[in-house]
Amino acid sequence: MLTPTSLRGHNAERTELNPAVEIMRFTLIYDGPLPAQTAHDGRVEYKHNIRLQFHDQLKDLWHTHPTLTDKHHAWMLSESYRLKGESVPYELTSGGNPAMGPAHMASPAQIIEPQNIGSGRFVSLVRDAMSMVCELEILFLRKEPKGHLINRSGDLDNRIKVLFDGLRVPLSESELPPAAELPDPFFCLLEDDRLITRVSVTSERLLEGSIPTSNNHVRLVVNVITRATNLTWLNMGLSD
Repeated sequence: MLTPTSLRGHNAERTELNPAVEIMRFTLIYDGPLPAQTAHDGRVEYKHNIRLQFHDQLKDLWHTHPTLTDKHHAWMLSESYRLKGESVPYELTSGGNPAMGPAHMASPAQIIEPQNIGSGRFVSLVRDAMSMVCELEILFLRKEPKGHLINRSGDLDNRIKVLFDGLRVPLSESELPPAAELPDPFFCLLEDDRLITRVSVTSERLLEGSIPTSNNHVRLVVNVITRATNLTWLNMGLSD
């Protein structure tokens, strides 16, 4: 567990960390089509399907990870008050804990802060307000020889860009398919893909046996390492 070793006084909020301190590790898996993005096709439908696959896994993470499950449970409790039109108890609001004060105990409303995009509410684990970033280690299995991630113009494979967009919250309603049914809340890894600070990609040929798939079919194993750039009462309780 992280401890605020250099906090001074009750009103201190953060300690600069250099290098960023690891918070948690987990693995996400994507299995499906991953076409390259082009100037004329933003691959909105594909990005949405990627988000849906990751949503199910991230929902499970919030339900089962030792440092997330109590925050998720408390947030769902606050939602039950909201949906019944009742006042949410102060300790479940963004004001913080009434006994200790917000500088000492992050409330569920501070840890889980949905973003309203179109008709959906999106919850991201890695947010700038949490002083968090992440690193990705990707095993990229596809129906091509290993390597070849760099195209002739020198850009990273445009399929990786589609993956990054599928890991983050949509920037606007235009990044959602028309009339798409959205889980509530919709769990995403990232508030913004600019919070990815390091990426390593290992490519291998996808061996499928007798199961036919399209040439765009991939299987991705994404190891996620989240880190705190500043030690705060919002992120210190999330460490493994």
